[in-house]
Amino acid sequence: MTPFVPSGSNPLDRRRRKPTRALAPALAVLVLALATPTPAFAAEDGKAAYAHACAGCHRSAVRLVARYALISPEDRRMALEDLLRGHHAPDPAERAQIIAFLEAQLRKR
Repeated sequence: MTPFVPSGSNPLDRRRRKPTRALAPALAVLVLALATPTPAFAAEDGKAAYAHACAGCHRSAVRLVARYALISPEDRRMALEDLLRGHHAPDPAERAQIIAFLEAQLRKR
């Protein structure tokens, strides 16, 4: 004999699974947000990228970025992007890391 189960409490009822489906996009956004590197991590990666691509000729990152200190952050990023594109950093990801590192050096100044 099968036990009596009221229709509203059936664990296999499809209506019970809908809230978890609604949470899936929020969970995906949370996972992506946690996987995105913070500026501190980007600056650390940039330190290694700077050491690889720049430090052989430009020992002081602070001196290098100091000449861009008086322009707006957006213009500074564009100028550094242009400089690095044609100057030993052709990879866009590496350029972004170096720029984050240089920006962090400028803030320390």
